Amino acid sequence: MAIFSNENPPSESEPLLYRYMALGLTGCASVAVLGARRPGAGAWNFVVLGLFAVMMFLWLESHWAPDDSILLRVRTVFLASTIAIGVFNYLPTRLAPAAVLLGLGCGLEILLMASSQSLTVDFEASEPLARWILAFVPWVAYVRMRWRPMPRSEFDQVWLDFRDRFGLVWAQRVREQFNNSATHADWPVVLRWAGLRLIPGTRAPDQKKQEAMLDNLRALIKRFQT
Repeated sequence: MAIFSNENPPSESEPLLYRYMALGLTGCASVAVLGARRPGAGAWNFVVLGLFAVMMFLWLESHWAPDDSILLRVRTVFLASTIAIGVFNYLPTRLAPAAVLLGLGCGLEILLMASSQSLTVDFEASEPLARWILAFVPWVAYVRMRWRPMPRSEFDQVWLDFRDRFGLVWAQRVREQFNNSATHADWPVVLRWAGLRLIPGTRAPDQKKQEAMLDNLRALIKRFQT
């Protein structure tokens, strides 16, 4: 049974369309984070818009070729892959529990949407569960970001806030840039995933150097600020 085939009555087809659009927009939000740095954010929005347009084109193909199993697999893999980008991007951050719930909830929704009719009947009981899981995602994310351990320094506070907001891809890039700057400036520190650490066998930098390191980090993430 193809997604949104012409054999489906309108009462069944429309909820499937809404589910598909909701999942597609969730995947687009995952991809949008990858273009969050200015000045390229505006151009990246057109990429995300194009991504959503491709998703909707794939939906239209289900009406033109309702019995094409290859197109069904392409739609499913393409949709799942875009959502997986966001899930994996936030797994190493404090938003990992929310990312896992998002992946689980969206995975169940995709399974219900793309399965054969007989398999969908078997998984009908999972539909309310998927909705409840997705409903908890923003609340879990809020709790994780609102209540977290106090960072050891102002530098770590700025770094961890950026890391948890923008995820693995951009955090790794900023971390690499800062460590390059630290090497050139001869700062006895290295930026780890969990925060700034002193290189073993070296003395802590003075106040002036600490301020310079914080200014450097803020300059690196300035292009991400809204």
